[in-house]
Amino acid sequence: MASGNPSTKVVTALQTPIITTSTVTRMSTTRVATPVVTIAVSTVPTSSTPIMSVSTSGSTANVQHKANVGEMLRLGTPRLWLPAEQCRECFYPNDVNFNFCQQCGTRRLSRDRERPQPLPVDMEAIDSRLAELQEKAASMPYTQRKSKLQTDFEVFLESMQPPKTLMSAAPRDILRFLVWKDKGGRTVVHGADCSDENPCQCPSRLAFKTVDSYIGQLRSIFDKEGRGGEWNARVGFGNPAADKSVKQYLRMVTEEQMKQNLIPKQAIPMTTDKVERIINYIDLQLEKFPDIDPCHAFILGRDKALFLTLLFTGSRAGDLLIVKTENIHLPNGGFLLNHVWGKTLRDGNTRSCAIFQNDNSLLCPVTAIMGYVELAKALGINLSRVFSFVRLLETERLTMCLCLLMRQILDCVFIVTKLQCTRGRLYIVFEVHVLLP
Repeated sequence: MASGNPSTKVVTALQTPIITTSTVTRMSTTRVATPVVTIAVSTVPTSSTPIMSVSTSGSTANVQHKANVGEMLRLGTPRLWLPAEQCRECFYPNDVNFNFCQQCGTRRLSRDRERPQPLPVDMEAIDSRLAELQEKAASMPYTQRKSKLQTDFEVFLESMQPPKTLMSAAPRDILRFLVWKDKGGRTVVHGADCSDENPCQCPSRLAFKTVDSYIGQLRSIFDKEGRGGEWNARVGFGNPAADKSVKQYLRMVTEEQMKQNLIPKQAIPMTTDKVERIINYIDLQLEKFPDIDPCHAFILGRDKALFLTLLFTGSRAGDLLIVKTENIHLPNGGFLLNHVWGKTLRDGNTRSCAIFQNDNSLLCPVTAIMGYVELAKALGINLSRVFSFVRLLETERLTMCLCLLMRQILDCVFIVTKLQCTRGRLYIVFEVHVLLP
Protein backbone atom coordinates (compact mmCIF):
# COMPACT_ATOMS: atom_id res chain seq x y z
CA MET A 1 0.00 0.00 0.00
CA ALA A 2 1.08 3.51 -0.62
CA SER A 3 0.73 6.47 1.71
CA GLY A 4 1.34 10.13 1.51
CA ASN A 5 0.44 12.43 -1.31
CA PRO A 6 -2.67 11.09 -3.02
CA SER A 7 -1.35 12.31 -6.40
CA THR A 8 1.58 9.89 -6.20
CA LYS A 9 1.52 7.40 -9.10
CA VAL A 10 1.24 4.02 -7.44
CA VAL A 11 0.06 0.81 -9.06
CA THR A 12 -0.77 -2.24 -6.96
CA ALA A 13 -2.34 -5.61 -7.63
CA LEU A 14 -5.67 -4.37 -6.28
CA GLN A 15 -5.79 -1.29 -8.50
CA THR A 16 -6.62 -0.88 -12.21
CA PRO A 17 -4.91 1.86 -14.24
CA ILE A 18 -6.82 4.45 -16.21
CA ILE A 19 -5.04 5.14 -19.50
CA THR A 20 -5.54 8.61 -20.89
CA THR A 21 -4.09 9.01 -24.35
CA SER A 22 -3.63 12.29 -26.07
CA THR A 23 -2.39 12.32 -29.60
CA VAL A 24 -0.73 15.37 -31.12
CA THR A 25 -0.21 15.47 -34.85
CA ARG A 26 2.91 17.08 -36.24
CA MET A 27 3.28 17.82 -39.97
CA SER A 28 6.76 17.25 -41.32
CA THR A 29 8.26 18.96 -44.36
CA THR A 30 7.14 16.00 -46.47
CA ARG A 31 3.57 16.55 -45.32
CA VAL A 32 3.41 13.11 -43.64
CA ALA A 33 1.50 12.98 -40.33
CA THR A 34 3.59 11.85 -37.32
CA PRO A 35 1.50 10.99 -34.23
CA VAL A 36 2.96 11.57 -30.75
CA VAL A 37 1.26 9.57 -27.96
CA THR A 38 1.32 10.58 -24.27
CA ILE A 39 0.15 8.05 -21.65
CA ALA A 40 -0.87 9.13 -18.14
CA VAL A 41 -1.50 6.51 -15.44
CA SER A 42 -3.56 7.15 -12.32
CA THR A 43 -5.03 4.91 -9.68
CA VAL A 44 -8.67 4.00 -9.27
CA PRO A 45 -10.40 1.31 -7.26
CA THR A 46 -10.51 -2.22 -8.64
CA SER A 47 -14.24 -2.10 -9.23
CA SER A 48 -13.89 0.72 -11.75
CA THR A 49 -14.13 0.04 -15.50
CA PRO A 50 -11.17 0.79 -17.83
CA ILE A 51 -11.74 3.99 -19.72
CA MET A 52 -9.91 5.02 -22.93
CA SER A 53 -9.94 8.70 -23.82
CA VAL A 54 -8.58 9.56 -27.25
CA SER A 55 -7.94 13.07 -28.52
CA THR A 56 -6.81 13.49 -32.14
CA SER A 57 -6.55 16.22 -34.70
CA GLY A 58 -9.03 14.44 -36.96
CA SER A 59 -12.78 14.44 -36.70
CA THR A 60 -15.08 12.83 -34.15
CA ALA A 61 -16.67 10.67 -36.87
CA ASN A 62 -13.30 9.15 -37.76
CA VAL A 63 -12.60 8.33 -34.11
CA GLN A 64 -16.02 6.79 -33.75
CA HIS A 65 -15.35 4.69 -36.86
CA LYS A 66 -12.15 3.36 -35.25
CA ALA A 67 -14.00 2.58 -32.05
CA ASN A 68 -16.67 0.69 -33.97
CA VAL A 69 -14.04 -1.33 -35.83
CA GLY A 70 -12.27 -2.17 -32.58
CA GLU A 71 -15.53 -3.24 -30.97
CA MET A 72 -16.30 -5.48 -33.96
CA LEU A 73 -12.87 -7.10 -33.76
CA ARG A 74 -13.21 -7.60 -29.99
CA LEU A 75 -16.56 -9.31 -30.40
CA GLY A 76 -15.29 -11.45 -33.28
CA THR A 77 -17.64 -9.91 -35.89
CA PRO A 78 -16.09 -10.02 -39.39
CA ARG A 79 -15.74 -6.70 -41.17
CA LEU A 80 -17.18 -6.35 -44.65
CA TRP A 81 -14.58 -5.88 -47.35
CA LEU A 82 -14.67 -2.60 -49.23
CA PRO A 83 -12.48 -1.47 -52.14
CA ALA A 84 -9.66 0.86 -51.16
CA GLU A 85 -8.92 4.40 -52.30
CA GLN A 86 -5.71 6.26 -51.57
CA CYS A 87 -5.58 9.52 -49.69
CA ARG A 88 -4.44 12.49 -51.75
CA GLU A 89 -2.02 13.59 -49.01
CA CYS A 90 -0.44 10.52 -47.42
CA PHE A 91 -1.63 7.86 -49.92
CA TYR A 92 -3.07 5.71 -47.15
CA PRO A 93 -5.53 3.07 -48.47
CA ASN A 94 -8.90 4.08 -47.03
CA ASP A 95 -12.32 2.66 -47.72
CA VAL A 96 -13.82 3.84 -50.96
CA ASN A 97 -16.57 5.80 -49.19
CA PHE A 98 -14.34 7.56 -46.62
CA ASN A 99 -14.82 11.20 -45.68
CA PHE A 100 -11.61 11.69 -43.66
CA CYS A 101 -8.32 9.82 -44.01
CA GLN A 102 -7.78 7.25 -41.28
CA GLN A 103 -4.04 8.04 -41.23
CA CYS A 104 -3.71 11.82 -41.46
CA GLY A 105 -7.31 13.03 -41.12
CA THR A 106 -7.34 14.90 -44.43
CA ARG A 107 -10.81 15.68 -45.68
CA ARG A 108 -11.74 13.98 -48.89
CA LEU A 109 -12.48 16.17 -51.89
CA SER A 110 -16.08 16.25 -52.95
CA ARG A 111 -16.86 14.31 -56.11
CA ASP A 112 -20.43 15.36 -56.49
CA ARG A 113 -20.88 16.26 -60.13
CA GLU A 114 -23.83 16.51 -62.39
CA ARG A 115 -24.71 13.26 -64.08
CA PRO A 116 -23.99 13.51 -67.81
CA GLN A 117 -26.82 13.28 -70.24
CA PRO A 118 -27.16 9.89 -71.96
CA LEU A 119 -25.71 9.75 -75.48
CA PRO A 120 -27.75 8.58 -78.46
CA VAL A 121 -26.33 5.09 -79.10
CA ASP A 122 -27.60 3.13 -82.10
CA MET A 123 -26.67 -0.42 -81.16
CA GLU A 124 -28.21 -1.82 -84.33
CA ALA A 125 -25.95 0.33 -86.53
CA ILE A 126 -22.90 -0.57 -84.44
CA ASP A 127 -23.61 -4.30 -84.64
CA SER A 128 -24.25 -3.98 -88.37
CA ARG A 129 -20.86 -2.31 -88.85
CA LEU A 130 -19.10 -5.01 -86.83
CA ALA A 131 -20.85 -7.72 -88.85
CA GLU A 132 -19.78 -6.02 -92.07
CA LEU A 133 -16.12 -5.94 -90.99
CA GLN A 134 -16.25 -9.57 -89.88
CA GLU A 135 -17.75 -10.56 -93.23
CA LYS A 136 -14.95 -8.75 -95.08
CA ALA A 137 -12.33 -10.45 -92.92
CA ALA A 138 -13.92 -13.85 -93.57
CA SER A 139 -13.95 -13.26 -97.33
CA MET A 140 -10.19 -12.62 -97.59
CA PRO A 141 -8.29 -15.37 -99.47
CA TYR A 142 -5.91 -16.13 -96.59
CA THR A 143 -8.80 -16.41 -94.13
CA GLN A 144 -10.67 -18.77 -96.45
CA ARG A 145 -7.61 -20.98 -96.92
CA LYS A 146 -6.99 -21.09 -93.18
CA SER A 147 -10.64 -21.90 -92.51
CA LYS A 148 -10.54 -24.79 -94.98
CA LEU A 149 -7.32 -26.11 -93.42
CA GLN A 150 -8.89 -25.91 -89.95
CA THR A 151 -11.91 -27.90 -91.16
CA ASP A 152 -9.68 -30.59 -92.68
CA PHE A 153 -7.59 -30.79 -89.51
CA GLU A 154 -10.65 -31.11 -87.26
CA VAL A 155 -12.08 -33.90 -89.44
CA PHE A 156 -8.69 -35.64 -89.36
CA LEU A 157 -8.58 -35.44 -85.56
CA GLU A 158 -12.11 -36.82 -85.25
CA SER A 159 -11.16 -39.75 -87.51
CA MET A 160 -8.31 -40.82 -85.23
CA GLN A 161 -8.56 -43.55 -82.62
CA PRO A 162 -9.30 -42.29 -80.04
CA PRO A 163 -10.87 -39.10 -81.47
CA LYS A 164 -9.29 -35.79 -80.55
CA THR A 165 -10.06 -32.09 -80.78
CA LEU A 166 -8.06 -28.91 -81.19
CA MET A 167 -7.76 -28.61 -77.41
CA SER A 168 -6.26 -32.10 -77.04
CA ALA A 169 -4.06 -32.22 -80.17
CA ALA A 170 -0.34 -32.88 -79.75
CA PRO A 171 2.67 -32.22 -82.01
CA ARG A 172 2.58 -35.88 -83.10
CA ASP A 173 -0.93 -35.36 -84.46
CA ILE A 174 0.23 -32.38 -86.51
CA LEU A 175 3.04 -34.42 -88.06
CA ARG A 176 0.57 -37.15 -88.98
CA PHE A 177 -1.75 -34.58 -90.54
CA LEU A 178 1.06 -33.11 -92.66
CA VAL A 179 2.03 -36.57 -93.90
CA TRP A 180 -1.64 -37.26 -94.69
CA LYS A 181 -1.80 -34.02 -96.71
CA ASP A 182 1.06 -35.28 -98.89
CA LYS A 183 -1.49 -37.16 -100.98
CA GLY A 184 -2.53 -33.84 -102.53
CA GLY A 185 1.02 -32.79 -103.40
CA ARG A 186 2.34 -32.46 -106.93
CA THR A 187 6.08 -32.47 -106.25
CA VAL A 188 7.53 -35.84 -107.26
CA VAL A 189 10.35 -36.91 -104.93
CA HIS A 190 12.43 -39.59 -106.65
CA GLY A 191 13.94 -42.38 -104.59
CA ALA A 192 17.50 -43.68 -104.74
CA ASP A 193 16.44 -46.74 -106.78
CA CYS A 194 14.26 -44.78 -109.23
CA SER A 195 14.66 -45.72 -112.88
CA ASP A 196 14.42 -43.41 -115.83
CA GLU A 197 10.97 -44.68 -116.75
CA ASN A 198 8.44 -42.04 -117.56
CA PRO A 199 6.20 -41.90 -115.61
CA CYS A 200 7.94 -43.44 -112.59
CA GLN A 201 6.28 -44.82 -109.49
CA CYS A 202 7.82 -42.34 -107.08
CA PRO A 203 5.36 -40.66 -104.68
CA SER A 204 4.19 -37.08 -104.90
CA ARG A 205 4.76 -34.85 -101.91
CA LEU A 206 3.80 -31.37 -100.81
CA ALA A 207 6.35 -28.73 -101.70
CA PHE A 208 8.35 -27.56 -98.70
CA LYS A 209 6.99 -24.04 -99.19
CA THR A 210 3.46 -25.42 -98.91
CA VAL A 211 4.39 -27.35 -95.75
CA ASP A 212 5.82 -24.16 -94.27
CA SER A 213 2.57 -22.33 -95.08
CA TYR A 214 0.47 -25.07 -93.48
CA ILE A 215 2.54 -24.97 -90.29
CA GLY A 216 2.14 -21.21 -90.05
CA GLN A 217 -1.62 -21.47 -90.54
CA LEU A 218 -1.90 -24.21 -87.91
CA ARG A 219 0.07 -22.08 -85.47
CA SER A 220 -2.37 -19.23 -86.07
CA ILE A 221 -5.35 -21.58 -85.61
CA PHE A 222 -4.09 -22.76 -82.22
CA ASP A 223 -3.36 -19.18 -81.13
CA LYS A 224 -6.95 -18.25 -81.96
CA GLU A 225 -8.22 -21.18 -79.90
CA GLY A 226 -6.27 -20.00 -76.85
CA ARG A 227 -3.31 -22.36 -77.13
CA GLY A 228 -0.50 -19.89 -77.66
CA GLY A 229 3.12 -19.80 -76.58
CA GLU A 230 5.84 -22.41 -76.78
CA TRP A 231 4.94 -26.07 -76.41
CA ASN A 232 5.73 -27.61 -73.03
CA ALA A 233 5.93 -31.39 -73.39
CA ARG A 234 5.99 -32.02 -69.62
CA VAL A 235 2.58 -30.56 -68.93
CA GLY A 236 1.18 -30.82 -72.47
CA PHE A 237 0.45 -27.10 -72.61
CA GLY A 238 1.14 -24.51 -75.32
CA ASN A 239 1.00 -24.36 -79.10
CA PRO A 240 1.73 -27.82 -80.54
CA ALA A 241 2.52 -26.32 -83.96
CA ALA A 242 5.47 -24.48 -82.36
CA ASP A 243 7.13 -27.66 -81.10
CA LYS A 244 10.70 -28.50 -82.14
CA SER A 245 9.57 -31.75 -83.78
CA VAL A 246 7.37 -29.80 -86.22
CA LYS A 247 10.27 -27.50 -87.10
CA GLN A 248 12.53 -30.50 -87.57
CA TYR A 249 9.98 -32.10 -89.92
CA LEU A 250 9.96 -28.96 -92.07
CA ARG A 251 13.77 -28.90 -92.12
CA MET A 252 13.96 -32.55 -93.21
CA VAL A 253 11.37 -32.07 -95.98
CA THR A 254 13.22 -29.02 -97.26
CA GLU A 255 16.54 -30.83 -97.24
CA GLU A 256 15.05 -33.84 -99.04
CA GLN A 257 13.69 -31.74 -101.89
CA MET A 258 16.64 -29.40 -102.19
CA LYS A 259 19.07 -32.31 -102.57
CA GLN A 260 17.16 -33.35 -105.69
CA ASN A 261 17.14 -29.81 -107.11
CA LEU A 262 13.38 -29.54 -106.65
CA ILE A 263 13.26 -25.76 -106.46
CA PRO A 264 9.88 -23.96 -106.42
CA LYS A 265 8.50 -23.10 -109.83
CA GLN A 266 8.97 -19.50 -110.83
CA ALA A 267 7.14 -17.42 -113.38
CA ILE A 268 8.68 -17.34 -116.84
CA PRO A 269 10.41 -13.99 -117.31
CA MET A 270 9.08 -11.74 -120.07
CA THR A 271 11.79 -10.30 -122.29
CA THR A 272 11.47 -7.17 -124.38
CA ASP A 273 11.07 -9.01 -127.68
CA LYS A 274 8.15 -11.03 -126.29
CA VAL A 275 6.43 -7.86 -125.08
CA GLU A 276 6.91 -6.27 -128.52
CA ARG A 277 5.17 -9.21 -130.18
CA ILE A 278 2.22 -8.90 -127.81
CA ILE A 279 1.92 -5.15 -128.35
CA ASN A 280 2.13 -5.56 -132.15
CA TYR A 281 -0.72 -8.05 -132.08
CA ILE A 282 -2.85 -5.74 -129.88
CA ASP A 283 -2.23 -2.78 -132.20
CA LEU A 284 -3.25 -4.82 -135.23
CA GLN A 285 -6.51 -5.74 -133.54
CA LEU A 286 -7.20 -2.18 -132.36
CA GLU A 287 -6.81 -0.90 -135.93
CA LYS A 288 -10.08 -2.65 -136.75
CA PHE A 289 -11.98 -0.52 -134.23
CA PRO A 290 -14.91 0.34 -134.38
CA ASP A 291 -15.66 -2.69 -136.55
CA ILE A 292 -14.80 -5.10 -133.70
CA ASP A 293 -16.80 -5.75 -130.55
CA PRO A 294 -16.49 -2.73 -128.18
CA CYS A 295 -15.98 -5.03 -125.19
CA HIS A 296 -13.11 -6.81 -126.95
CA ALA A 297 -11.58 -3.47 -127.98
CA PHE A 298 -11.70 -2.18 -124.42
CA ILE A 299 -10.00 -5.32 -123.13
CA LEU A 300 -7.21 -4.99 -125.69
CA GLY A 301 -6.56 -1.34 -124.80
CA ARG A 302 -6.60 -2.10 -121.11
CA ASP A 303 -4.21 -5.04 -121.42
CA LYS A 304 -1.76 -3.03 -123.51
CA ALA A 305 -1.56 -0.29 -120.88
CA LEU A 306 -1.35 -2.89 -118.11
CA PHE A 307 1.49 -4.90 -119.69
CA LEU A 308 3.64 -1.87 -120.38
CA THR A 309 3.02 -0.41 -116.92
CA LEU A 310 4.07 -3.70 -115.33
CA LEU A 311 7.18 -3.76 -117.52
CA PHE A 312 8.41 -0.31 -116.50
CA THR A 313 7.32 -0.18 -112.83
CA GLY A 314 8.05 -3.72 -111.60
CA SER A 315 4.86 -3.67 -109.51
CA ARG A 316 2.80 -6.75 -108.78
CA ALA A 317 -0.12 -7.30 -111.11
CA GLY A 318 -2.50 -7.60 -108.16
CA ASP A 319 -1.26 -4.30 -106.70
CA LEU A 320 -1.60 -2.52 -110.01
CA LEU A 321 -5.13 -3.77 -110.66
CA ILE A 322 -6.44 -2.15 -107.46
CA VAL A 323 -4.95 1.29 -108.15
CA LYS A 324 -7.74 3.84 -108.55
CA THR A 325 -7.72 6.65 -111.03
CA GLU A 326 -7.64 9.22 -108.22
CA ASN A 327 -4.25 7.80 -107.15
CA ILE A 328 -2.70 8.52 -110.58
CA HIS A 329 -1.12 11.94 -110.98
CA LEU A 330 -0.03 13.58 -114.21
CA PRO A 331 3.26 15.45 -113.86
CA ASN A 332 5.03 16.84 -116.88
CA GLY A 333 5.90 14.10 -119.34
CA GLY A 334 4.74 11.06 -117.36
CA PHE A 335 2.57 9.51 -114.67
CA LEU A 336 2.94 9.01 -110.93
CA LEU A 337 1.24 5.94 -109.45
CA ASN A 338 0.51 6.10 -105.74
CA HIS A 339 0.13 2.64 -104.19
CA VAL A 340 -1.81 2.73 -100.90
CA TRP A 341 -2.73 -0.97 -100.58
CA GLY A 342 -1.15 -4.20 -101.72
CA LYS A 343 0.23 -7.56 -100.70
CA THR A 344 3.16 -6.06 -98.79
CA LEU A 345 1.68 -2.58 -98.21
CA ARG A 346 -0.85 -2.78 -95.38
CA ASP A 347 0.51 -0.52 -92.66
CA GLY A 348 -0.91 2.82 -93.84
CA ASN A 349 2.19 3.89 -95.75
CA THR A 350 2.29 4.68 -99.46
CA ARG A 351 4.65 3.78 -102.27
CA SER A 352 4.95 5.84 -105.45
CA CYS A 353 6.14 4.73 -108.89
CA ALA A 354 7.06 7.19 -111.63
CA ILE A 355 6.49 6.42 -115.31
CA PHE A 356 8.21 8.50 -117.99
CA GLN A 357 7.91 8.57 -121.74
CA ASN A 358 10.02 6.13 -123.70
CA ASP A 359 11.84 6.84 -126.96
CA ASN A 360 10.41 3.62 -128.37
CA SER A 361 6.80 4.58 -129.14
CA LEU A 362 5.79 0.92 -129.37
CA LEU A 363 6.82 0.26 -125.74
CA CYS A 364 5.99 3.68 -124.27
CA PRO A 365 3.74 3.17 -121.20
CA VAL A 366 2.61 6.81 -121.17
CA THR A 367 1.34 6.55 -124.75
CA ALA A 368 -0.41 3.27 -123.94
CA ILE A 369 -2.16 4.73 -120.88
CA MET A 370 -3.30 7.82 -122.81
CA GLY A 371 -4.63 5.59 -125.60
CA TYR A 372 -6.45 3.48 -123.00
CA VAL A 373 -8.12 6.57 -121.53
CA GLU A 374 -9.17 7.85 -124.97
CA LEU A 375 -10.59 4.45 -125.88
CA ALA A 376 -12.62 4.38 -122.65
CA LYS A 377 -14.05 7.81 -123.43
CA ALA A 378 -15.00 6.68 -126.92
CA LEU A 379 -16.83 3.70 -125.47
CA GLY A 380 -18.59 5.80 -122.83
CA ILE A 381 -16.74 4.39 -119.83
CA ASN A 382 -15.99 6.85 -117.03
CA LEU A 383 -12.74 5.99 -115.23
CA SER A 384 -12.73 8.93 -112.85
CA ARG A 385 -13.92 7.18 -109.67
CA VAL A 386 -13.13 3.50 -110.28
CA PHE A 387 -10.10 1.28 -110.63
CA SER A 388 -7.87 2.51 -113.41
CA PHE A 389 -7.67 -0.97 -114.95
CA VAL A 390 -11.28 -2.15 -114.92
CA ARG A 391 -11.71 -5.88 -114.67
CA LEU A 392 -14.12 -7.23 -117.27
CA LEU A 393 -13.80 -10.94 -116.66
CA GLU A 394 -17.47 -11.36 -115.75
CA THR A 395 -18.41 -9.04 -118.61
CA GLU A 396 -16.47 -11.14 -121.09
CA ARG A 397 -18.33 -14.29 -120.08
CA LEU A 398 -21.65 -12.45 -120.10
CA THR A 399 -21.05 -11.08 -123.58
CA MET A 400 -20.13 -14.47 -124.99
CA CYS A 401 -23.16 -16.15 -123.38
CA LEU A 402 -25.55 -13.49 -124.66
CA CYS A 403 -24.13 -13.68 -128.17
CA LEU A 404 -24.49 -17.45 -128.25
CA LEU A 405 -28.01 -17.28 -126.80
CA MET A 406 -29.28 -14.63 -129.20
CA ARG A 407 -27.81 -16.19 -132.31
CA GLN A 408 -28.79 -19.80 -131.64
CA ILE A 409 -32.12 -19.44 -129.84
CA LEU A 410 -33.54 -16.06 -130.77
CA ASP A 411 -31.97 -16.01 -134.24
CA CYS A 412 -30.69 -12.46 -133.92
CA VAL A 413 -27.44 -10.52 -133.79
CA PHE A 414 -26.13 -9.10 -130.53
CA ILE A 415 -23.95 -5.96 -130.76
CA VAL A 416 -22.51 -4.10 -127.76
CA THR A 417 -22.81 -0.35 -128.35
CA LYS A 418 -21.75 1.21 -125.05
CA LEU A 419 -20.03 0.31 -121.79
CA GLN A 420 -20.60 2.53 -118.77
CA CYS A 421 -18.94 2.17 -115.37
CA THR A 422 -20.69 3.80 -112.40
CA ARG A 423 -19.60 3.36 -108.76
CA GLY A 424 -17.48 0.36 -109.62
CA ARG A 425 -20.24 -1.38 -111.62
CA LEU A 426 -20.08 -1.89 -115.36
CA TYR A 427 -23.27 -1.48 -117.39
CA ILE A 428 -23.56 -2.82 -120.95
CA VAL A 429 -25.76 -1.18 -123.57
CA PHE A 430 -26.40 -3.42 -126.56
CA GLU A 431 -28.53 -3.60 -129.66
CA VAL A 432 -30.42 -6.63 -130.94
CA HIS A 433 -30.82 -7.02 -134.68
CA VAL A 434 -33.40 -9.61 -135.64
CA LEU A 435 -32.61 -11.61 -138.77
CA LEU A 436 -35.66 -11.62 -141.05
CA PRO A 437 -36.28 -14.65 -143.25
